[in-house]
Amino acid sequence: MPSIEALSPIFGADAYRDRICTHAGGERNLAQLGARLAGTPDLVGLYATEDAEPGYQPDPAQAGRVVALARLLPMPPGRAMRDYPSGRMGASGRDHWPFGWPAETVFAARPGGGPVLRDAVELVLGLFDFADFTASLRQGPVDLRLMPALRNRLIREIEQEIARDPASRLLPF
Repeated sequence: MPSIEALSPIFGADAYRDRICTHAGGERNLAQLGARLAGTPDLVGLYATEDAEPGYQPDPAQAGRVVALARLLPMPPGRAMRDYPSGRMGASGRDHWPFGWPAETVFAARPGGGPVLRDAVELVLGLFDFADFTASLRQGPVDLRLMPALRNRLIREIEQEIARDPASRLLPF
């Protein structure tokens, strides 16, 4: 069974179409993640942040939840992370998340569904200062290899959600 190897912040329902994107400060983390996971069965959890700016979270019920799982695909020959921007333009006319990695979404939670990350972190890691945990997400995707209890908790909750709503599983994993 594949595992959730990383978490990546997202800011809206359209953020997990066919790529995982990050800002310039997260480029290195995403490149390392892509080099390690692309073409493997392992997954990246897509976390809809609790504190998205107005307009970036079209479904407030998804805020704070792991709303999707994606599998990273191999980077096509001749392509680079800069070829996969988010398409989310800021007031300055620049893309907020100009670096991306091709991916396929294998699970998408129903509206208001998906594990609440804060609850999972408090339960399995015993961390009650969620801000300390999520601070690392400001640097792009976060590697979960050293947090097996959190990975296991999230995948169990997602399996339970799929049992309730089989249509949330988009592809086998």
